[in-house]
Amino acid sequence: MKPRLSAADLQDARDAEYATAYRDWLATLPPEERARLAAQGLGEPDTKRHTSQHDDATVMALTESPDIQPDDQVEEDDERAYAAKLARIFHREKS
Repeated sequence: MKPRLSAADLQDARDAEYATAYRDWLATLPPEERARLAAQGLGEPDTKRHTSQHDDATVMALTESPDIQPDDQVEEDDERAYAAKLARIFHREKS
C-alpha cells in the first residue's frame, strides 16, 4: 500500500505540475508577448499563494467527522422557500 501523502506533499505536486504547464505555455508565445508578461510580473509561474493553509490534522478532523454531514433538512427548507417564492410570483401575475 502506498504511504498517504500529506496535504503539503499534494500541494507541492500540484505546484510542480502547474509550474511546468505554465512554463510550457510561455514557451509557445512570441518573444514580445513573453516580454510583456514578464514586465507585468507574469513571466514565471506563481506558486506562492495557496487556497488552503490548514495543517493535515485540522483538515482530517473536519473531513472525517461523522457529525459534519449534509443536512437533508437544509435541502427541504430550500425547496419550501423556492416553492413559496414561486407562489408569490404567480400570485402577483394573477392580480
